[in-house]
Amino acid sequence: MKKSLLKSTMLLAAVLSLGTSLSSVVLAEDAKPAATTTFEVKDLKDGEYTAVSDADERGWKLHHTIVVKDGKVASSNYDYVNDKGEKKSENAEYNDKMKEKTKVSAAEAMKKLDESLVKDGKADVVTGASHTSEVFFFSTKVLLKQAKEGKTGEVNISKLPLQDGEYTLEAPADQRGWTTKFVLTVKDGKVEKADYDMYKDGKRKSEDADYNKMMADKTKVSYADAVKQLNEALVKSSNANVDVVTGATNTTNAFKTYAKQLLEAAALGEKEVIKAAVVGE
Repeated sequence: MKKSLLKSTMLLAAVLSLGTSLSSVVLAEDAKPAATTTFEVKDLKDGEYTAVSDADERGWKLHHTIVVKDGKVASSNYDYVNDKGEKKSENAEYNDKMKEKTKVSAAEAMKKLDESLVKDGKADVVTGASHTSEVFFFSTKVLLKQAKEGKTGEVNISKLPLQDGEYTLEAPADQRGWTTKFVLTVKDGKVEKADYDMYKDGKRKSEDADYNKMMADKTKVSYADAVKQLNEALVKSSNANVDVVTGATNTTNAFKTYAKQLLEAAALGEKEVIKAAVVGE
């Protein structure tokens, strides 16, 4: 079965990346989020389940708790806290700034996501809060997996081990007719191989001599060199937050966005082909 995973629209630090665990990755500013995520809410065991994360660059840590009663999600409390014990939903300055910029506050977005999960077992991306929505979707999937297994208590989504296997992402043709395919191989809990490339008429962009010469003449780096550096960096560092390849910023942003989705899938052991949207359009 193929599925869609969402992509963030904001250039922010999320709570996910790769090591032998997950931590943080920068997302592409112009990625397009999927409209709705439907969760598997069957066969849940009663109890209280909590997801946390390491602190982001602003000091906020995820704190998401769901309560399962009679096999159903009875409540969801999605928020962030800092070292002072303050909740993001109650931080007036943060919420005012976010609402001024995006037309929705963090508190409003988190409340809407919580209510949708409990009422419908699914949630829409909150307009103006794509990053907040994305983290909610992932933490919810982790919590529901815990609930299926009856593992009450706390789980740190920044330290989830990767599950061995091959994970594949595909994106449709962009405006120039290039499709994307990204295959990630995990072995012994680490990325063993990363193969990110684009294709047209069965040919890899990294092997298109004319395209690579044109790009190298313009930006001082070819597409082939850029994706080689990105693939190697992901394997070497075990971290999706790789350095931007000079002259290939758009390629790097797309790589990071797609790598994050594959790492999420690897953390959950979901091997279905990810049907992603085009980054940058």
